[in-house]
Amino acid sequence: MPWHEIESTKDPNLAWKKWESSFNEVLNHHAPLIHKRVRSSSLPWLNSSIKRQMYTRDYHKKQFVKRRSQYHWKHYQAAKNKVTIEMRKSKSNYFQQKIKDCEKIDPKATWKLINSLVGKSHKFNHVTEIELEGKNTVDGSEISEASNDYFINIGQNWLLSQPQIRVTMYISILKLINQITRFSVLRTS
Repeated sequence: MPWHEIESTKDPNLAWKKWESSFNEVLNHHAPLIHKRVRSSSLPWLNSSIKRQMYTRDYHKKQFVKRRSQYHWKHYQAAKNKVTIEMRKSKSNYFQQKIKDCEKIDPKATWKLINSLVGKSHKFNHVTEIELEGKNTVDGSEISEASNDYFINIGQNWLLSQPQIRVTMYISILKLINQITRFSVLRTS
């Protein structure tokens, strides 16, 4: 932390910004922000029979790790495969029944169910800060302009970074663009 820079600053707002920036830099290095998918705690298709099979599977795995017994390994593999098959069947039956129930009543509920199955949600990550010309900016219009410039020029920048095809392809693409973007006035009667 550059304390000498912070302490030598006369403006307290500027000193605070320097401290906050340094602190966030250290924090992001040692404890970066991680996005995790949060699932609901209960799985409605998980029944007592499958839970019992999972317990048996876990028991044989622990015994294999502890004793390195081929008996437990074979039983673990069989139990693991059985649990996987039963979970797939149970989940499939659950969602088939739910979709049948929903489509009769409400199409909106059907799509809500399908989106929950796919893992689709209405949560969006919004860009609140970007690095622009070596400086971080939080201004929405600057972020918008930088994104726009990036996506407008992405093809041209890639092409210019390829030395072997740079000149011939660039000329060909410019000719193609000029042909495509020619407009002419049509008269209608």
